Amino acid sequence: HCLLGTRVKELLEEIKTFLDQNQTEILVLDFQHLYEFEQSDHEQLVKFLLIQFKNKLCSWQQEISKISLASLQASGARLILIYPAIFHPSNSQLRNTKLDPVSLSYLWPRSLCP
Repeated sequence: HCLLGTRVKELLEEIKTFLDQNQTEILVLDFQHLYEFEQSDHEQLVKFLLIQFKNKLCSWQQEISKISLASLQASGARLILIYPAIFHPSNSQLRNTKLDPVSLSYLWPRSLCP
């Protein structure tokens, strides 16, 4: 764990390319501890995720126990996004059916999730 890393946009573009080239792969992206992110940073990242992966996102409108590899493949969903920062009161407008896993519990201490 450290505060250094690659630029998020370029990494996400590589992930999209990987998904485009590997039609049977399913990925989970868990956005934890986005250090020094301001409200506008969350807004930009969420918008980018929804645009880049719009047809590949797993919907959280279904009961989480019903999500399986078979259901993901049948729906065309290939990316599960977990973005707990949207639970922070200042980010409530970012909640979306593709980013709102209300049924998940998190193991991270002092997380922003309920």
